[in-house]
Amino acid sequence: MTEDNAKTKLTLTGKTLTLKGLGEKASSHDGKKVVQVEVRKKRIIQVNQPTPVEQTKELDAATQAKLRLIAEGKEHDAKRKIEEEEKQQRKKIEEDLRAENARKEAEAAQKAEEEQRRLE
Repeated sequence: MTEDNAKTKLTLTGKTLTLKGLGEKASSHDGKKVVQVEVRKKRIIQVNQPTPVEQTKELDAATQAKLRLIAEGKEHDAKRKIEEEEKQQRKKIEEDLRAENARKEAEAAQKAEEEQRRLE
């Protein structure tokens, strides 16, 4: 049944749906005519009410402030982590330099000792 035919053959009164002029389309079971119908619910879209997508886009000021604070906190943590890593790298470089200087001083002392032994 098409929508055009449905308008003329179907009537709805309260909770009763009446079919007119079924003829041979209906099958009989124990003296009752059985018809298969498809029921569709009409969707009513009101222009004044925002859709759920629009509602989520519109955040109130408090939520925006909270999100801003969260973002700032994450940025601060990331900067602090980078600074900490740089500090550790500088510390390692300084330790390596101290170890290198100590090694060079030990070598210089050993060479000086060997020179004194040769001179004696």
